[in-house]
Amino acid sequence: MDGVPANLAERLQELTYDERAVAYLQVDDATLNLVGAGGHLDNYGLAAVRLGEPAAEQAFFLEGLLPLMESPFFVPSIEFDCGRAADLHFHEDAGNVWVLLIDVTDQRDATRRLQQKAYDMTLLQEKEAELNRRLEDMNRELEAANDFLVRISTKISHYLAPQIYKSIFSGQKDVTIHTERKELTIFFSDIKDFTATTEHLQPEAITLLLNEYFTEMSVIALKHGGTVDKFIGDALVIFFGDPETKGTVEDARACLGMATEMQSRLAELNVKWRSAGTEQPFRVRMGVNTGFCNVGNFGSVNRMDYTAIGAEVNLAARLQSIAEPGHIVISYETYVLVRDVVAARALPQISVKGIGRMVVPYVVEGVLDEAGQKIEIFSEHMTGLDFYLDPRAVDATALERIRATLKNAIAALEGRGGEDAPAGIVRPDQMDPGCSPPPNDKAR
Repeated sequence: MDGVPANLAERLQELTYDERAVAYLQVDDATLNLVGAGGHLDNYGLAAVRLGEPAAEQAFFLEGLLPLMESPFFVPSIEFDCGRAADLHFHEDAGNVWVLLIDVTDQRDATRRLQQKAYDMTLLQEKEAELNRRLEDMNRELEAANDFLVRISTKISHYLAPQIYKSIFSGQKDVTIHTERKELTIFFSDIKDFTATTEHLQPEAITLLLNEYFTEMSVIALKHGGTVDKFIGDALVIFFGDPETKGTVEDARACLGMATEMQSRLAELNVKWRSAGTEQPFRVRMGVNTGFCNVGNFGSVNRMDYTAIGAEVNLAARLQSIAEPGHIVISYETYVLVRDVVAARALPQISVKGIGRMVVPYVVEGVLDEAGQKIEIFSEHMTGLDFYLDPRAVDATALERIRATLKNAIAALEGRGGEDAPAGIVRPDQMDPGCSPPPNDKAR
């Protein structure tokens, strides 16, 4: 590198030390001919340059840069046909233009990698943004679908017993044709002379009455853990022991507790309906039996019904048919499970189709208190009379008022009451609640 200015030579040495592939070209400033060349020319495809000939014709990157307009001058990262890259440093000295080629291939590649990464990152960000938009759209669609499913499942729930609905949607039960043999307590009820009771009513009024009746009875059934099987006209079928059970004894007791509460609620409903203009009250008879039945999904793959079948179910229906209105008739199998909580009287034996033995029905006459004493429940409903008395539910402060009401009612039935009631007959609306009635000489 003879003839190179000292400061350039020093710089070249530094670059060489750094292992930068350095080459140089010396161009006559007046003729623009190449007058010198050296270094790693082969790195840039310049090994065959010819001195004394125009420099720009042999080094394409000099085109337009000579003659030099200012010094020093710098052109970054020029690409060569050989695939390498170099920074060009121009320096004018003593009528010559020195062109230094300093290899920056690694830096260029690193820059390109960074640029590619940045580009890839940009693409990823764009893809992420697109995915986020799609996720948002999917979430909105999912929310809409969930809302739709909630509405549909809510509608479906009205066609199923709550326990069945819960077991299906929780995955505990499959919607397949499948039955099991279980010991159930089955409850049947119907309204005595329903057609005659409602024959003077319009269909819309009958529908309202019947729906209110079924609604109230279903609420009580659910409270006691019963599975509402079906509504058949004015009849109601409920069973205990599936899909949830507390054991055969507790299931039977729960069923009897439900039945007695239903009778109590029905008495209240009859008062309400009579006040609203319904002349004939609903007189309901009930039958209860405990035994082994087949319970589960019956039907076809396209239409199923969750129910219980078997001779024991038929027996519950038969017991209901022989019950007097306002009463509950139970089988012996049920009676032995609940006899410590109810008082019941045996009825004459009956035969039931499908059951080889004679069946002894029991009519429930009352419930037993903790001491085992009978608490009789009085229930009677007919034209002109709505009567239901459960001594357990009576508040002590109302005892005298109830006694006075019953005495007055008896007096009225014996022809001594009415609008012109004799002196001493006290009407309930003339008494203060909890007060004792005044002396009644005729009643002594």
